[in-house]
Amino acid sequence: MKRFLAAVLVFSLVVPFLAVGLPDSAFAAYTPPALKVAFVRSTATQAWVDSYHRGYGVLYKEDALYNYLVRAGWDVTSISDADLENIDTLRQYDVVVLMWVFAMSPNAANTVVRYVGEGGGVVVPYASPRVAPGVGGSETGDHWVRIMNYEGWEWGPLSEVYQTMFIDDVGALKYVARPTWGDPIVTGASSILQSRGLDASDMSLWRNQNPGSWIEYVRPLTGNVNAVKFMSLSQLTAPNVSNNYNMSNGPGAVRSNYLKGRSAYFYFSPTDFIINQDGSGNQTLPTGVRQSDIAGAYIESAIVWAAGTGGRPGALIRDGKTYATINVSSSGIYANHYIANTGNVTVTGTLYFRVWDPSGRLVKQAVRYKIGREPGSTYRYSQSYTTSRLASGRYRVEFEYATTYPKYERRYVEFANVYRSQGTGIPTSRDYVKTTGPFVVDPRITRSAGINRYSTSLAIADAAGGYPRAGGYVVIAGGDGPDALAASSIAGSYDAPLILTDATTLSAATDLWLQAPARGFQKAIIVGGRGAVSDAVQARLEEIFGAADVTRIAGDDRYSTAAAVAVALKERLGSAYDGGMIVTNGSALVDAAGASAIAYGRRWPILYVGRDEIPTSTADAMAQLTSGVRSPSAWIAGGTGVVGDGVSADIASRGVTVQRAAGTDRYDTGARFADLATASGSTWSLLGIASGVNLADALCLGSYVGRTDGVILLTNGQSLPTPSATRIRAHKSEIVTVTVGGGFGAVADDACAAILNLLP
Repeated sequence: MKRFLAAVLVFSLVVPFLAVGLPDSAFAAYTPPALKVAFVRSTATQAWVDSYHRGYGVLYKEDALYNYLVRAGWDVTSISDADLENIDTLRQYDVVVLMWVFAMSPNAANTVVRYVGEGGGVVVPYASPRVAPGVGGSETGDHWVRIMNYEGWEWGPLSEVYQTMFIDDVGALKYVARPTWGDPIVTGASSILQSRGLDASDMSLWRNQNPGSWIEYVRPLTGNVNAVKFMSLSQLTAPNVSNNYNMSNGPGAVRSNYLKGRSAYFYFSPTDFIINQDGSGNQTLPTGVRQSDIAGAYIESAIVWAAGTGGRPGALIRDGKTYATINVSSSGIYANHYIANTGNVTVTGTLYFRVWDPSGRLVKQAVRYKIGREPGSTYRYSQSYTTSRLASGRYRVEFEYATTYPKYERRYVEFANVYRSQGTGIPTSRDYVKTTGPFVVDPRITRSAGINRYSTSLAIADAAGGYPRAGGYVVIAGGDGPDALAASSIAGSYDAPLILTDATTLSAATDLWLQAPARGFQKAIIVGGRGAVSDAVQARLEEIFGAADVTRIAGDDRYSTAAAVAVALKERLGSAYDGGMIVTNGSALVDAAGASAIAYGRRWPILYVGRDEIPTSTADAMAQLTSGVRSPSAWIAGGTGVVGDGVSADIASRGVTVQRAAGTDRYDTGARFADLATASGSTWSLLGIASGVNLADALCLGSYVGRTDGVILLTNGQSLPTPSATRIRAHKSEIVTVTVGGGFGAVADDACAAILNLLP
């Protein structure tokens, strides 16, 4: 089973069900696995086709496949279009069946993508999203591209899950779909047929009665091995379209891996065979097996496969560069404007051409919408600016390509400075470093992010998982840094998530999160004084857990609060405490940002000092920590500029073995801290990446990474600093998963792309 109850979403176009075929006793001979299946009944799609007078009985067809699965013994539940926008609803299922759900909102599409990325499965027996209802008529609206020929047609987030580029859907025509023998879905369908006493020697599906049926022309994406054809499709008649289409052994059904999840997509409608079993469409094979039984077995086997786990898909790279060559005469600027898709998924976007005259005035702007390119392709557009005579001086000519779809925008901007009558073949800068760069999705890299530091802490805690945990503790700290860093060790001692809160109010999201029964929280520990976590927040926690089950660890300032945490930790662990501690400057926390994982995993307290002195509260805590411990040790985070040699000597004089992690900057110090940790028991298997500029995400990330003895490296937000890159390169064979704490503003996709370039 997956870490949540997976749901296989089956998206399909289906036809009315007639109760013919195998008797119930034969169905009962095969027992489906214990999977929870959700089936979307798409009233939005029916409304859309009705508005365009298409005449499709969408709901009728959906009900047919739903009834088939119920009759076959599957645990299937009907859900609505609106449910697709709720990730928690989708997480309840192993398999969700969608039939002809091609009128899907952008939010629903992105939610389904997230669901599959987390480990869900989708099965599409035909026709995935085409339009977002209500916005399909505007070029600039938020919708799938609908007519792009061989460019970016019908592109959307789900096309990346399927790993397939849509070309067209055509019909009505006759066709045959043949299996790829040895494929797991085909093998599974064969086993289902045989368990029902049916011959599985010929599993082809023939649609050779009039008027035929619609099919989809597609092309699996190149540059990765994610998409695998498990059925081929050959048309038997030409479609009624102007294009001269001809498909022979093309993709009939494709399965793919996407991050942690799976999808299976049929590019013909297998449900047609289930419902059309009258005299003209019986289609019984020479083996005596009805087409309806074969088609049903394929769908059932696809559900089983999509609900499974295993296999590592390759990275997806969304990249649509732009550049140009320019010809300049005395009266005009003429350009060949190129779009080059150097990634491995289809991109669609908006093309801009701008010209500024020597005075800096914008004299030309041309915009073209819905410009899409398939992977590996380049296309040229002609652009121009003409006048009676160009002025003397420098013109700036700019070319931009902005790939679009909600949350997917990337900008590529190129320019050249030109002069009147300069000549031909003038290139643009070709300096892609100045753009926002490619968007890369890889199963080895996961991201936990929210709209702010508070919701990000919830996302990180969810990613860490393991709920309900023994004791049911949660640790709450203020979101400004010092107390949260100090709280890492006490959170680790209780195996508790570390959650950040606003000083004055517990957010509604946090309130609901804490009360979720599945997480099993029973007690809360507040770290920090009332200026960091107010009485109002404590009162709300007491309402949730009861006053007796909410405690506070606090001092008069950050130094004494950290000291109080250390003392509480020693009291909790008793003889299990090994004497380790982390020391850093209380006014320069950045050097210890990566130490949060070590503090959590090893249950080592973090103590704050000044550059040249140890505060009394810290010294007292040190005395209690070392009392009765055979070999106390301290790791100092930062160089002598933040923790002086005098402080180091003072610590050593207390019988403590001192080691220092110090680099040329915060990124180097963080990397050296990781070196210390991995040389003494930590591993590179789970690597955390967080911003070294905004520390809140790094502090919470330690409660995830430290739980499995991983380490954290820091980024400057936009790129990967050399010390971090050096460690990743050196230990790339040991890294299994990279987890990013924080949103795109904290750790940009460019930094993630740099990490991927270093991994094998």
